[in-house]
Amino acid sequence: MFINRTIENVPIVLDWVIGTQNCTEAQKSNDFGCRIDADNGLTGYRCSCFTGYEGNPYLDPGCKDINECKNNPCDPQGICTNTPGSYNCSCPRGYLGDGRKDGRGCNYEISQFPVIKFSLEELEKVAKNYAEDRILGRGGYGTVYKGILSDKRIVAIKKSRIMDQGQI
Repeated sequence: MFINRTIENVPIVLDWVIGTQNCTEAQKSNDFGCRIDADNGLTGYRCSCFTGYEGNPYLDPGCKDINECKNNPCDPQGICTNTPGSYNCSCPRGYLGDGRKDGRGCNYEISQFPVIKFSLEELEKVAKNYAEDRILGRGGYGTVYKGILSDKRIVAIKKSRIMDQGQI
């Protein structure tokens, strides 16, 4: 009964390998495409695209770089840079970390300015001995004065009302 039927579609599986060498031997050549040794009992090897690439390694143009940055693998504040076969995450200026979602991410850098220490004498000099015309404001904890450094930079100097040596 089965023999008398006409079959229009028949599922088939094609299996092939390239060359007659294994991967180790094929890699000695400049034009190797080896990725996997044949596992079907035949000698030869199969081609597949390296990680970070997609396409058909058997047909021109072959394997092409994937733009991993399209999938946004970096932290929301991170910067993604596509590289051949991979990508890099980094953090913008003012942030610290590795820039990756699955890593440390990007965290705001606490201080973007260097801490400069001045002696009491230097502060008195740049604030003109805390002159009245240098007062910028007063608050519950002290007075803020305008100071002008020798390089003409303007700074704010806070002079506390109460000095607690334990807080220095």
